[in-house]
Amino acid sequence: MLKAIFSGQPLTAPVRLVLIAVGTLTLGLGILGTFLPGLPTTPFILVTLLCYARGSDRLYRWVLTRSWLQKPVRSALAFMECGALPVQVKAIAVSVAWGSAVLSVVTGAQMGVQLAVLGAAGASSLAMVLIKTWDGRVG
Repeated sequence: MLKAIFSGQPLTAPVRLVLIAVGTLTLGLGILGTFLPGLPTTPFILVTLLCYARGSDRLYRWVLTRSWLQKPVRSALAFMECGALPVQVKAIAVSVAWGSAVLSVVTGAQMGVQLAVLGAAGASSLAMVLIKTWDGRVG
């Protein structure tokens, strides 16, 4: 599935739906991050842009044109140009993801919620491992 997503070839409807669902989930988390201290915004908006870029041109353009999302969108687009994130952003993203997962288990959230949060934490960790770490140099 990952090969199909990144190959540039047309995607099947189920793959597009998965990308739209993941993009929408990460957009919601990114929006929450603009209001909640400690919850990273840029990594979630980055995942949103990546998912929407392949899953829905309309949703991709919608996110790009929201004035209240411009700061995290600019950060995400800068990442897309150089292909790396600072180690601090990666550490915060993984810490918050797994902190949320632990919190959902400790508080006894419903099993579906726990599984969703654990899945999101796993996906976040995988993404941070796969993404290069920015060393501060331009180019």
